[in-house]
Amino acid sequence: MYRETLRNSPNASWALVVAPRRSIALEVTSDLRQQSRVTDATVDLVNADRVFDKPSRKSVRVVTAADLFQALSRQRNIKESLSKLRLVLC
Repeated sequence: MYRETLRNSPNASWALVVAPRRSIALEVTSDLRQQSRVTDATVDLVNADRVFDKPSRKSVRVVTAADLFQALSRQRNIKESLSKLRLVLC
């Protein structure tokens, strides 16, 4: 699903995958990196500091629920980044 979504989206679009634990986030990141060549998108495991960075190209960001909560708690101006968000998987 994410591949089709990103393939049909403009540059700098991104998808967010939320994992309950870091071990699962690492596994998901590894699996998605193997498949990402089809979409020409980067796949990154990010922390609270980078979740809402403005993307420079199509990307999939994998984050733990705790890091996402922390990012949402302290970020104030995420509107621009969220405008490029195309998909959230939990």
